[in-house]
Amino acid sequence: MSFLYFLEGIRTPAGEVICQIITYFGQEILCLMLVCFMFWCMDKKTGYRMAFSFFLSSTVAQTLKLIFRIDRPWVIDPNFKPVDSALEAATGYSFPSGHTQTATSVYGIMTVESRKWWAKILWTLLFLAVGFSRMYLGVHQPKDVAVGLLVSLICIGGVYALKPEEHKNWDPAVSVFLCILAFASLAYDLYLFGNGVIDGAMAADTAKNSGGLAGFALAYYLERRYVDYQTEGTVKQKALRLILGLVSLGILYVGLKMGFKALHFGMPGDFFRYFVLMLWAMLLYPVLFTKFKL
Repeated sequence: MSFLYFLEGIRTPAGEVICQIITYFGQEILCLMLVCFMFWCMDKKTGYRMAFSFFLSSTVAQTLKLIFRIDRPWVIDPNFKPVDSALEAATGYSFPSGHTQTATSVYGIMTVESRKWWAKILWTLLFLAVGFSRMYLGVHQPKDVAVGLLVSLICIGGVYALKPEEHKNWDPAVSVFLCILAFASLAYDLYLFGNGVIDGAMAADTAKNSGGLAGFALAYYLERRYVDYQTEGTVKQKALRLILGLVSLGILYVGLKMGFKALHFGMPGDFFRYFVLMLWAMLLYPVLFTKFKL
């Protein structure tokens, strides 16, 4: 906590605003939009690497949160005051940092893929800045950020070491492994929730991640086996492809959220909502934009 108290002592209104902006780059929605942009419009293999890195690291991070169940800094020390504007996004347990894990898993891939040295430096500085912003805003301790960073770097290393996107004969085994990982995480989540160890908000976060991972696992197998679309197209086609894709995802997200809430589906709704979203993003929408030649 001593480092957080040091940062609290040097906070300024301008610094708080800057770090709040930086921390948004670690938001799940923004990072997944970048994954979709890469997957739909630029380079499908890189998009797959980003998705693998994101979901693997996110599943590990969520599981670590459930295992250790470490509270936020202001809960551990009631005298410590975080920045109020950062509290809305600071849900669940503190260890490890989800924003740092998310940013590193996606921007770390961009660091590796970038050919220009200055681009590598910028992407690296971005995910490091996200980690620092979480501490400056007072919502994570240094160990939370360090482990979130480490988890994603290990997953990125695994993705490049195994290169699953280059071995089609691995597709069934990879998809089955991802599904087992998703349902194992979900089962542990439900066990803790059922025994009153974790609250509904924490359980819902894990259910969403498990649903997204399961949807990605199925989409990965079916797209590579039966679709194998290409990202080529004119700038106009790609722009239209991206806009329509993001709008359709937004409509689907809001519609499913409202529908499941009205039906009182709870955690099953959270799981299924993210399952459908990833299935649409990684499989069904690419089928459509291929069919209509976007």
